[in-house]
Amino acid sequence: MTANKDVPDRPPAEPRLRLRSEPGPDDKQFDLIIEADPPDELNWKQYETYVFNLLRANFPGADIQKDVRLPGMRSNTKRQIDILVKQQVTGLNITIAFDCKNYNRKLNVRHVETFLSTLEDIGVSKGVIITGRGYSKAALHRARQGGRDIEVRVIEFRHLSDYHSVGSAIAWSGQVAMFVSAPSEWVIDNEPVDTLFAMYPLGYTRESAMRHGAFIYGNVVRKDDTLPTLDAIVELHNSNIEANAAEHGSTARIEVLETISRKDERVLLRRAEIHQGYRGPEYTLYVERPQGVLLLVLLARAEEEEELRRNLEWVGQKCELFNTDQLPPHLTTLKDSRPPSRLRLRLTRVEAESASDPLCQ
Repeated sequence: MTANKDVPDRPPAEPRLRLRSEPGPDDKQFDLIIEADPPDELNWKQYETYVFNLLRANFPGADIQKDVRLPGMRSNTKRQIDILVKQQVTGLNITIAFDCKNYNRKLNVRHVETFLSTLEDIGVSKGVIITGRGYSKAALHRARQGGRDIEVRVIEFRHLSDYHSVGSAIAWSGQVAMFVSAPSEWVIDNEPVDTLFAMYPLGYTRESAMRHGAFIYGNVVRKDDTLPTLDAIVELHNSNIEANAAEHGSTARIEVLETISRKDERVLLRRAEIHQGYRGPEYTLYVERPQGVLLLVLLARAEEEEELRRNLEWVGQKCELFNTDQLPPHLTTLKDSRPPSRLRLRLTRVEAESASDPLCQ
């Protein structure tokens, strides 16, 4: 890794804050956001330390190690990994290798190829490259292709604080639990706001992704006497969509499409055009379990519909479903102790009072 030679070897400066605004739900409201602003200039050692500390703060339950040497199965030599993250989730051993690139140029395809070769040699199937100067289109394309059973992500350093999960998260409701992964260049947001989890592209917030039309969220519908089957649940949801469209003077268009298959689980994909208030169609991927049904819902932009649909189906194909009683007991009682990465304030614009008002003087 190349160092920034003109930066002295000193501890990183105190974290700085930046202030920005986003449009609110209407013309009178807007959101004021205060968030951490990562330092601009770090040498390679400070860069790795910054990434390491941020990952350690965000994922206190994981085993996170820095500057690890692992034996290469094919090269028969030790291979160096900048940061290694290990987690055990309901019997699954999840290992992610992080490669911290502090180059003064964009990441290129050769860097990705080298990292893929290292992952294959050490037998690690998930990797993340952190880059401080962006990346070329060829590098991103090569990372998306990955290798046989290898998944690689490329994340810009300035978006690292948005990386809510090391590519995956656990969610549960009732007796249905899931281990879900986000598509490349997406993040998982497990803040409980009417959904078990949400995911959206890096650089967006939950609110801006929903407005922009690139947003996936997950929920579970429990089966009971009134909703005993997947068909009953789908029929109820279709009725709700038709009623929503009618309230806005529209007629919903609903269709069932061919989609992925999962072993021993029924899967259904529905596409719905609801009304003009949506940026595009809504897709819902249903996965049936004995105790309930997993819903993965995509709010899609019309102009990127096919790519976003592939992302939704990728999430549905990759997710692991199991019973909640298979989760370690501490997980179901664990409260998120991570500090918030940003503070969001909802403000309302008001007209200035006249100068004669004593409160304005």
